[in-house]
Amino acid sequence: NQANAAAIAEICRRLDGLPLALELAAPRVRILTPAAILTRLDDSLKLLTGGASDLPTRHQALRNTLEWSYDLLRPDEKALFARLGVFVGGFALEAAEDVCNPDGDVDMLEGLTALVDNSLIRQEESSSGEVRFDMLETIRAFAQEQLMSSGELETSRERHARYFGEIAVNRIGNELYSEKALYWLDWLECDFSNMRATLDWCLGQTGEIELGVQIVFALIWFFYRRGYFIEGLTWAERILASPALQDPSPLRALAQQNYGILAVWKGEQDKGLAQIEESLAVLIRTEEAQWFAPSLISKAVALINMGRDQDAQPLLVQAQTLFKEMGFDYFLVITLVHLGNVE
Repeated sequence: NQANAAAIAEICRRLDGLPLALELAAPRVRILTPAAILTRLDDSLKLLTGGASDLPTRHQALRNTLEWSYDLLRPDEKALFARLGVFVGGFALEAAEDVCNPDGDVDMLEGLTALVDNSLIRQEESSSGEVRFDMLETIRAFAQEQLMSSGELETSRERHARYFGEIAVNRIGNELYSEKALYWLDWLECDFSNMRATLDWCLGQTGEIELGVQIVFALIWFFYRRGYFIEGLTWAERILASPALQDPSPLRALAQQNYGILAVWKGEQDKGLAQIEESLAVLIRTEEAQWFAPSLISKAVALINMGRDQDAQPLLVQAQTLFKEMGFDYFLVITLVHLGNVE
């Protein structure tokens, strides 16, 4: 009926439309409502057991089906399959090589081909023509189970997070403001689920909050250009609320700047301005011009949006000087645009 339609649609989505998985889920409606089945799908491999007894053993349960395919693999292919379970929303060959083959002892092309041939991963092509691979969510849950059994889950999650964190901070953070901007915006659209997993990892690890702050700062322009205001603000808020960032510090100031400009862009001018002003109060005492100058622009934008153009003007002049000294031409031009609007 209509009341169950949304839950049933979500069950189909969560099970990737996999016919066997749906067949195994269907009998559960005898004792569970669709909504109750949905709440249990986080442990879908345990729920989806007991297929028709007249079917081959490998079809009696999703687990048996996956184990049947898994057992066809060589040991190195099994290890690769399990490690690929840390990726969310697909991955490129380069990422798989870095995260899943740290010692270089796996033939990646041969291994990925075997996994495609056994229907454990899917090969697809991105809009840019790059070959990517993906894993059904139900199969990914099985892969993570193998990874946990081998004791490699946390190590693989860390390698995954550091790979995507390094790209965000050391490449995207700079090249998103260059002629490579469109490439990185599209790249982030493809791998944003992996970035989400990376930010989750940062929030869950003691001492890794700095990486989380830097990633959000690097993705600010992506959030703006591709319309992820609310999600970007949510990540900035979660990171700012971290116990490790409650005392005044340059790192907390950067986190406040992230939150502040996203709030301003979202239309919450007063809330954003308050965070930016707290950020500036700390950053003005440091010599970190690369953090201080963007805060000046952020405050100026908030003031402009509030109709306080005269108050914004001196901040933009100061930012203009700093960006010129640092050779940050992209931000210098942005500053000049705002100055023109103020005039």
